This record gives sequence, structure tokens and C-alpha cells, in this order.
Amino acid sequence: PGSLSMAAKAPIHEHLDRLLIKYFSQYEEYLAYYTQLSKHANQGYTKFLRARFHQKTIPLDATSYSGRVFEPLTTVEEGENPSVRMRTAKDISPKADKITEKKERKPLSELRLRALEKAAEKDERYKKMLEKVRQSNKDDKKKKEIENLKKVLDPVEWFGYLIPAQVREAQADFKNAVKVIVRLAQLKRAMTTLENEYVKVKSKLLSADD
Repeated sequence: PGSLSMAAKAPIHEHLDRLLIKYFSQYEEYLAYYTQLSKHANQGYTKFLRARFHQKTIPLDATSYSGRVFEPLTTVEEGENPSVRMRTAKDISPKADKITEKKERKPLSELRLRALEKAAEKDERYKKMLEKVRQSNKDDKKKKEIENLKKVLDPVEWFGYLIPAQVREAQADFKNAVKVIVRLAQLKRAMTTLENEYVKVKSKLLSADD
């Protein structure tokens, strides 16, 4: 076959130009996110090392490991578009789904609770009220259990319960770094797709000239 005319090549060159513009736009975004990643990582490590240096009462190293199993609070879901998801107690305990949100209330004092129990012995209306109070107390207890579960699952608890503020700040920096890493992976995948498409179109154009 003969070579393509300039008129026939024009739309192909325009397509290649659009691919290049889009590629370098994404590359610029990639560099910006990479700078963010470096910032979060440097801040996280610096804050943690400062906490280790200034903390005298609690060792912030492997010797403080309590032996408990810790779950990741951040997970990356793979697929066409990787995404970051923060884990909650609901991911770990099915009980969390069964507890409905209720308005905060003050629990009855022991004295008032005993008075209600005595009244319930004589009046059916107070008996129903007592059942509601007991059920509400059970729900409150479950909520506290889930809150404790969240704390136990937090990897920062590896170092005990009296955690220096800088350690928690370092953890926040590393969480932000994970989100940035996922965005970098998304951009890298998109850039690779553009590279492959550019090579494919370019090869067709060169083949037509042979």
C-alpha cells in the first residue's frame, strides 16, 4: 500500500498530540502527588522519631509489643480504580450493625433503679418502664464494647495506652500517605494506558508509510 497523504495523516497527528498533552498533564499531577507523599512520609517519620527521643517512660519500639493482634485501619481495594477504605468496628464485629443510634441519656442512679424495681413489683406500667431501662442499659454496654474494640484494633495501641501526641500525629501522616499512594497508582495505570495507545497509533502511522 502507498503512503498516506498529508490530509489523511493530519487527524492521526492530532490524536497523537492529544495523547501527549493528556499524558504530560497526568505526569504533572503525578509529580505533585509524589511531592505530597514525600512530605507526609517525612513528617510521619520525624514526629515518630521525636516522640521516641523525648519519651522516657514508655519505650516506643518492638519491646513494647503487647502480644495482641492488631488489624489495619486502612485497606486498599484493588480493581480498575484502586481506592482507600477506612475500616470501622462494623468490619470486625457484626454486633455493630445491630445497635441503632439513640439519643444520649443519663443512666439511672442505683437508688432510682432500685426504686423503679420495687414499683414494678406492684404496677404493670412500671414493669414495662423497667424493661425499657434494662434494654437501654444493654445497648449502652454494647456501644462501649464496640468503642473498646475500636481502640484495641488501632495499631497505635501497640505502644500502650499513654500514647504521646506526636505518635498519633505521625499515624495521621502515614494514613494520608496511603491515600496519596493509591492516587499515584491510579495515575500510573492511566499513564501506562496512554503510553500503550500512543505506541499503537504511532506504529500504525509508521506502517502506513512503509
